[in-house]
Amino acid sequence: MKKILIIIIIAAVSIGLIVYSQRQPATIMNSNSKLKISTSFYPLYYFASQIAGAHANVYNITPPAAEPHDYEPTTQDIARIEDGQMLILNGTVEAWGDKIKDMVKGTNVMVVTAGQGLLTHNSTEEGQTGVDPHVWLDPILAKQEAHV
Repeated sequence: MKKILIIIIIAAVSIGLIVYSQRQPATIMNSNSKLKISTSFYPLYYFASQIAGAHANVYNITPPAAEPHDYEPTTQDIARIEDGQMLILNGTVEAWGDKIKDMVKGTNVMVVTAGQGLLTHNSTEEGQTGVDPHVWLDPILAKQEAHV
């Protein structure tokens, strides 16, 4: 009788542990479900990190010391963008932006062009006049860009 009772207790504990261990990963995944955001360069990364806080994992595509005008995303960058829920671009700084927008059409990735409608200042560089894409350098425009 004592052996049967011990076997029943061991079986009950084993079944309980099996059920608990199968439910545990789902609980861990749900508690860590954060929005995955990719940003094209550091100022947008900073804005998104400050706004999202602990609710998102924000990834900066352009590495330190790289020029966002010239940088081309790696295969890993593209995979991370496609795996995420949001991509934040300035609008004209990223030469690769339009290609990525086309790649993520029809997916769950929302593309936000934070500088859209804010590119109003002209600048002259090397004798050429054009729209200044450096919106984040103007505090008023940076605030508007972060609000988007």
